[in-house]
Amino acid sequence: RSDPTTGVAAQQFNKAFDKGDHQQFFALWDKHIPPRVRRDDATARKLAFYCQVHFAIFPLRNSGSTTASMKRFKNYLETAGLELSKAPEFLPFYALPFVDNAKEHPTFRELLTSKWEGEVRSRASRFVQAVVKETSSGGELPTLLAIVEGHKLGPGSSESSTGVVNQLRERVVRYENEMMDAKRKCMETQMCAHGLLKTTYELLQTLERASKGEHSIDANILRMHFKEVSRQAEFLGSSGLKHPSTNSTCLLYTSDAADEEDSVDLGGRRIIKKKKKRRHEQI
Repeated sequence: RSDPTTGVAAQQFNKAFDKGDHQQFFALWDKHIPPRVRRDDATARKLAFYCQVHFAIFPLRNSGSTTASMKRFKNYLETAGLELSKAPEFLPFYALPFVDNAKEHPTFRELLTSKWEGEVRSRASRFVQAVVKETSSGGELPTLLAIVEGHKLGPGSSESSTGVVNQLRERVVRYENEMMDAKRKCMETQMCAHGLLKTTYELLQTLERASKGEHSIDANILRMHFKEVSRQAEFLGSSGLKHPSTNSTCLLYTSDAADEEDSVDLGGRRIIKKKKKRRHEQI
């Protein structure tokens, strides 16, 4: 079932578009298109730009003068349309007010074809109908906008509005504090990770040198490394980070180094000697 309001609005828009009535068209635009849609909706901004182009070149369709329309378009480009200059799609149109004969220009002569005009008209008409239909049907407002609309400051609601504002401020402060705390924990965790990597690297270097027979592993060096690893793991646990290594105790050691104070060689050489000794005793 079609909405009569939607149909009437679309007819008014199309009539102003076909007549080249810039003032009437954008008066209807401001009336039927909500401010938040005109400001935030990308399709609305895009269609408004192309409609401005249409009205700027409209006098050329009837071999009229474009002095006034191009001056108006240039003013639009320097104000409301300035933001769209960053988009490559719209950038060429910023040269339109400075072109002497747009009919012969290879970039702009397509704008005077009925195909381009009909395309812009059709897209604008469909967009207007969709927005007017949604507005007239009382579409649901976004949550934040509903809060603002429902708590406007006024003679009868100043106290309740002030309470809501205070609650929102408290939430903002709480969220900011939580964010700062999360950043601090993140930095501390990164420092902890760097410390673990450094300790692990030094331990691997020690084990590698010992495996090559360059020197034996000192139990004191092992204790120093394991103590650093335990300290970093304890920090991770106190930070509330869930990690498998913080939930269970994992000891990395050599049995000889743990039981005796002196040095042992990597690869279990002492164990091998003990086994050989036992074999000789059995023989």
